[in-house]
Amino acid sequence: MDKLGVMLFLLKEYNEFGTIHPKSAKEISIEVELAPSETYLTLETLQQDGLIWRVGRKNLYRYGIKEESLAHLNKLFSA
Repeated sequence: MDKLGVMLFLLKEYNEFGTIHPKSAKEISIEVELAPSETYLTLETLQQDGLIWRVGRKNLYRYGIKEESLAHLNKLFSA
């Protein structure tokens, strides 16, 4: 699993646009260059760790960074 790569991608999006736009697992897998199944498992692990959230219905989920963890993670990204 590439937790770091996924989190860096999501933080990069936040730093470029100044807001959090939820991404689908497919969009993330293309950008991070991981297999979709591995990306999905990574996102599930990050969600269980409490770093990201998931919204959607049925199989149409989108993922984003939780606001509570954003300040701490952004400091690490900027360093």
